Amino acid sequence: FTGQMPSSIQTDSTAYALFLQANQVGNQQTDGGAETAIELFQRALDIDQTYVAAWVGLARMYLNEAALGQRPFAQGHQLAEAALRKALSLLPDDANAQCTMAGLRFDENRVADAVEHLHAGLAPDTPNESSLSVVGDILCCLGEEGRAIEVHEFVSRRDPVNPSVYGNLASAYFLAARWQEALDALDVVESLSPNALGINALRAIIFVLRRDPGDRERALACVERESFDGFKLEAMV
Repeated sequence: FTGQMPSSIQTDSTAYALFLQANQVGNQQTDGGAETAIELFQRALDIDQTYVAAWVGLARMYLNEAALGQRPFAQGHQLAEAALRKALSLLPDDANAQCTMAGLRFDENRVADAVEHLHAGLAPDTPNESSLSVVGDILCCLGEEGRAIEVHEFVSRRDPVNPSVYGNLASAYFLAARWQEALDALDVVESLSPNALGINALRAIIFVLRRDPGDRERALACVERESFDGFKLEAMV
């Protein structure tokens, strides 16, 4: 998941600064980054409990932790849903909140609910980067890698310095077996966030599947360089 642009609703300047800092930290996808971002979002909400974008950002970080195994899946989803319900109670047609809820429901295999929230999130205006990223992720899960790539490529042009955007794009290329494009996208992630989790694990898997000369050695080297044990084990399997 990517960070969202601030809501147009006015908020305290300190809360806004904390929100921007939380987004920046969370988008780096580093070890402990989600935890730090959660603390920053919570500080922003301590100042302004009506800050919808901060509630959505908080939800996204809980979902990121659950996806990485840094928080129990059920707990992460429960906390994220509570934050999203708060956001939607404040602004029912907020595209980021609706689309993030769609992603959460899809993770829970509640497809009909996911579609309902997705329609609500995409209906009001032209979707922003965060909403479109969720759409791309859902398309990947549905096996529509080609359409997902189109969405993520569009988002990368709109948000070219966000490492999480290129992480999503790399995953879509990977699922489409477009190995070199996936590797190129991972290089961009690393250039924007050198300590991002999972880069080398995905590279290793690509090398194993591609089987070009020297790829076995490249895969082993990538496994050694991967800093996150969970991803390292996944690559080894």
